[in-house]
Amino acid sequence: MEELESSAQVNSSTHRLALSQQSGRSSIDQLLRTTHQHHIYLSGMADKKASFLIAAASVMLTLILGKYSDENTIPAPLLILAGFTLLATCFAVLCIVPHLKSKQVDREKINLLFFGEFGNLSLEDYKVKMASLIQSDEDIYQAIIEEIYFLGELLKKTKYRYLTWAYQIFLAGILLSAFIFAGQVLSVVNPT
Repeated sequence: MEELESSAQVNSSTHRLALSQQSGRSSIDQLLRTTHQHHIYLSGMADKKASFLIAAASVMLTLILGKYSDENTIPAPLLILAGFTLLATCFAVLCIVPHLKSKQVDREKINLLFFGEFGNLSLEDYKVKMASLIQSDEDIYQAIIEEIYFLGELLKKTKYRYLTWAYQIFLAGILLSAFIFAGQVLSVVNPT
């Protein structure tokens, strides 16, 4: 119990976790590695789901446009479905578009683990900053923790938000066009 309490200590003067001084560092290393891998897996999964939606939407739009070229008119349900499908496709594309900027603005403390930030440094500047980072286990842990945080923030605020919107819009388009189609069929069958 005492070991658990000491592992959660926070240095109040610098707001840094005292991870490098813990006796169970291998479990901390495993936790950080697993969390990072899980975030990467979730990012890949979001990309696959978005790609699937883009492919399905492309097929649907091709079929709808094929229907238009055959008849020179598109029925209202298909037009609605096409509009919602196109909008869903846009959100799916936003999900998989690379995000190269992080919210850190302090150029002295850039994220050396994210290419979108260190990619603007010269190789020599990168080597100097990386050499400084790896001098301290504590700094290494902090860099990994920040990387995990920013990956999670990216997943929540962009990838999965856009993916959720894309699928909700796609589903709404299918349902709305189905209801309109059903209403048109019923009005033809029962022309009251």
